[in-house]
Amino acid sequence: MRRTFLFVLSLTFLILSGCDQLLITPPELLAISFDKNSEDASGVMEDQIVDSGDLVPIKENEFSRAGWEFAGWSTSPEGGALFYGTTNYILITEDTTLYATWAESHSLSYDGNGNTSGTVPLSTREYGTGMTVPVAGNTGNLAKDGFSFSGWNRRPDGSGTNYSEGEAFLMGESDVTLYARWIVNQTVSFNKNNENAMGDMPDQIIPRGASVPLHANAFLYPGWTFAGWAVSPEGIIVYADQWYFSMGDSNESLYAVWTQSPSHNVTFDANGGTGTMGYQTFREGLTALLAPNLFVRNGYAFAGWSTADDGTAEYADNDEFLIGSSDTTLYAVWSALTYELSFDKNHEDATGETAPQYLDCDSTHYLSANGFTRPGWSFAGWAASPSGSVVYADEADYTMGSEDTVLYAQWTPNTYSITFNSNDGDAAGFMAEQYLACESSGSLTANNFSKSGWIFSGWAETTDGPILYEDQALFTMGAEDVILYARWTPSPYTITFNKNDSEATGSMDDQVILNGSTETLDPNQFVKTGWSFAGWATSPGGEMVYGDEDPFIMEIGNVDLYALWEINSYHLRFDGNGMEPERSVTGSMNEAVLEYGEVIVLPVNAFSADFYVFAGWSTSQWGGGTAFSDGASFEMGSGDVTLYAQWTDISYSVIYDKNDENAVGDMSMSVLFANPFIPSMALNCSFENSGFTFVEWNTDPDGSGTSFAEWDYFFGGTGDLVLYAIWGPELYPIQFDKNDPAAQGFMDFQELVYLETGTLVLNGFVREEAHFSGWNTEPDGSGVSYSDGDSITMDTMGKTLYALWDINEYTITYYDTEASGGSVPGPQTVEAYSSVVLADNPGELVKNEDGLTFVLNSWALYQNGENTGIVFGAGDTIEMMASDMDLYAQWTALGATGPAGGIIIADKGSYSDGWRYIEASPSDLSSGISWNNGVNTDSTADGFDLGAGLINTSQIISSQGIGTYAAQLCDDYSIVNDSVIYDDWYLPSLMEMDAFMSSNFRGDLTVGSYWSSTSLTVDSAEAYAFDGDWFSPGSYTKDEELRVRAVRRF
Repeated sequence: MRRTFLFVLSLTFLILSGCDQLLITPPELLAISFDKNSEDASGVMEDQIVDSGDLVPIKENEFSRAGWEFAGWSTSPEGGALFYGTTNYILITEDTTLYATWAESHSLSYDGNGNTSGTVPLSTREYGTGMTVPVAGNTGNLAKDGFSFSGWNRRPDGSGTNYSEGEAFLMGESDVTLYARWIVNQTVSFNKNNENAMGDMPDQIIPRGASVPLHANAFLYPGWTFAGWAVSPEGIIVYADQWYFSMGDSNESLYAVWTQSPSHNVTFDANGGTGTMGYQTFREGLTALLAPNLFVRNGYAFAGWSTADDGTAEYADNDEFLIGSSDTTLYAVWSALTYELSFDKNHEDATGETAPQYLDCDSTHYLSANGFTRPGWSFAGWAASPSGSVVYADEADYTMGSEDTVLYAQWTPNTYSITFNSNDGDAAGFMAEQYLACESSGSLTANNFSKSGWIFSGWAETTDGPILYEDQALFTMGAEDVILYARWTPSPYTITFNKNDSEATGSMDDQVILNGSTETLDPNQFVKTGWSFAGWATSPGGEMVYGDEDPFIMEIGNVDLYALWEINSYHLRFDGNGMEPERSVTGSMNEAVLEYGEVIVLPVNAFSADFYVFAGWSTSQWGGGTAFSDGASFEMGSGDVTLYAQWTDISYSVIYDKNDENAVGDMSMSVLFANPFIPSMALNCSFENSGFTFVEWNTDPDGSGTSFAEWDYFFGGTGDLVLYAIWGPELYPIQFDKNDPAAQGFMDFQELVYLETGTLVLNGFVREEAHFSGWNTEPDGSGVSYSDGDSITMDTMGKTLYALWDINEYTITYYDTEASGGSVPGPQTVEAYSSVVLADNPGELVKNEDGLTFVLNSWALYQNGENTGIVFGAGDTIEMMASDMDLYAQWTALGATGPAGGIIIADKGSYSDGWRYIEASPSDLSSGISWNNGVNTDSTADGFDLGAGLINTSQIISSQGIGTYAAQLCDDYSIVNDSVIYDDWYLPSLMEMDAFMSSNFRGDLTVGSYWSSTSLTVDSAEAYAFDGDWFSPGSYTKDEELRVRAVRRF
């Protein structure tokens, strides 16, 4: 860099001084030699030639040494200053020898350390002592039951050095094994921490030491808000919902925390950032963790929260926060980030380095001075993209944005000259120099040189170099002046080929040969039928001067060559066309030699063959070619000819006789050859004879002659042959069909002779839910029936018998061991898998308990005296099982009439706190009344469970006082039933109202919304909306007028 700068200054000074010539002394060339520095090392490396004083990269090592790793280069055999690979530079001022340094190699292996699945990484290379060794990740998905993978360790027990994926260490003087680190999985269990809370949450498995988000809370406590998790039943909130949890060395239990105190909002302000964050609501006086920050600001890092928009951070992210007595706004505090400004030379030919700058977001600084150079180009400034316009000059002011940025060098090309050289003293003409900018392209100036007897071929970059550019070709300028040299080619002349005969065919392209050159003549392409090519003459009637593909010396002027021709002679041969052993031919005939077009009379055939008659000649052995009769005229063509004797077989007829006056049908005769080597075939019988089947062919009507099966072969006839059909009685099949897709098994068909009586084979089919009852000739049983193993007569040409099945029947028996009166339904007998309507309660079974008449609502299925857990509704339609069924009556108090005449809507199952059942009033007490007494006052009526409505009602009346509202209306209500006064009514809690809505008795309700006694806030309470089919709870303001239904406990 420094030499270049000084050279430019010197050049500038000389130019400004008006020097006519500039003499530049080229730098001295020096060599870097490479020594493998060990007798057992191998490989060869050429010297690296560099300019004196240059700082150059050392080329890549090409030596190798078994059991050792290349560690770098040293300027002495014993080691010392090292220059590693091509990544280090060396300043050369004299010839230098670099010595390879070697480090003994060691292996790296991985151990699963007790893994139960997966595979360890495979390290295939070795490392020299002191070399950097990268550590692999869990590439083979190692796993261990009850543990989580946490990296690698030098020792199996984890007491060594830990390594994670991507870390590295220096190889020591021995092999290294890394062992998988396993962290025990621990359990976090979740406790709803209140008996009135509902829902379940599975345990969460977390590796020891890991930090992960907790599972989302799945508990529900109506009227309360989940506030977070505590580590003890009475503890403070430690974790918000789904916050990160750091697992320790033991299992943990988290307890839900529920709050009902007044709440205040914490609102989050982005304060220059972007994004959204919902406000947090905290109960007054409680300390909780702030929500994780969700705001972002380009170029800045979140530093915490402040209570002032221009303040410093008072709270860290996720910090504890104590809410006061009012809403609070927290403002995000931001810290500017530092980004990298790097410089790209923007062209592969550019060299040098410009160090990156590291600047804070929104700060302004001078750009680093450009350190790149590009041969043939001048630096013009910096652009924001590789092809963009210059935005910044060298060392201009620059303001940093909010991300790492790259500036791209922009270059202006220098201009260089093209000089044209005629490259021959005999050439004439003149061409001016042409100028182009570096790396730009333009058409070369049209050639203006000429040379007698020669053609301009293009331009080369040396006097005898290859042609690189055609005339006026597109030329791309490099980074220096160029000289182009004209290249010349001798003129070409043409040889024209003439076939020299009107009967000759074909064509030949002209052949072009350069003046003074010797080349082989092109191969002759002309043909003349019956003639052979004899060479070339220089005139139509001349003598042969050149043979085919002879050498030819081109002189000045075009040349015509004429083809010469000689007539051909061909052989006529005769072939007896024998085929041993089928056709044996005797005799011989001499061949004839004929000129093309010569005509002769064919000699008389002299061949003979047993069992055949001579039928003439053919040019094809198998016939189908050109045919000639014996003694015919023959004209010789343009090739040898073989005539094959053609032969006709001597043959007779095979006549087929049905041999029974009752048989019908016709059959054509077939051929019987006299030649014993050619087979004749007995045809398939197409006669029919009712009640009989064809057995064979025979040469005698009574079957005493020679027998032939259908398609049998026979050989060597001496005359016509008659074959007689031989008949035998016919067998017909009985097919068996299981006649139901549910039936299983297989039965082969049974055969009987026509009109014969036999015994049916026994049934082999089975069907799970039915039993076999016999056979019938029709699937629906409307045909002829047969018992299993019955006698049957084959009076048709085959039969199909269909299995008949009777469905099995099973019994439903009804039982009751708890009824106080009435009778159980009678048994039902039903076919398996058919539909049956279960009994309702036709015998009016009655169960009296606790002064109530229970309702029979279902039947429980028992098998082998054990309850199966399957329950059917009374009167339900079910599919009958393939077994007997025992059904036991099931009773419920729900829906029964209570002591006060209302419907029982809930049953705890046993008595406690003096009651078991909840009864609804026979009708609504109001079609519209408010929950409060006109004023909202704080109330502790927040109970929601069964039975809680009584306490809620008392607390509401205590808070609201005397008046007209829902709770007071229920408390004042009384009814007389069976001379007993019932006045212990109250407004139902949320769950008591839900029991009414969820039961099968809500048809007694009116469409509308019904109050519950469960308060939510000072001004809202729970109520149920009912549309006749569906119901849902919701929050309503206490001054709304809704319907009221009272309940009582007993």
